[in-house]
Amino acid sequence: MLDRRLVEAMSRVLKLNPACITLETNQENTEAWDSLAHLNLILEIEATFGVRFSSEEIPQLTSAARLQEALIRHGAL
Repeated sequence: MLDRRLVEAMSRVLKLNPACITLETNQENTEAWDSLAHLNLILEIEATFGVRFSSEEIPQLTSAARLQEALIRHGAL
């Protein structure tokens, strides 16, 4: 199950209905999730959760599941 705050952040940035965001939501199956939206999403998540992702991590955070796993690794969840 996805964290509610992560779903809300993704919904705001990607302009998606929160009910449509699942662990399977990713760049490949979400038209609005382009490269600019990806950067905006990372910034939104960093601000929401008070974390900083490394420049090596950011390109790998291409799905809701990967974002949630990274937040867990950073101790934000």
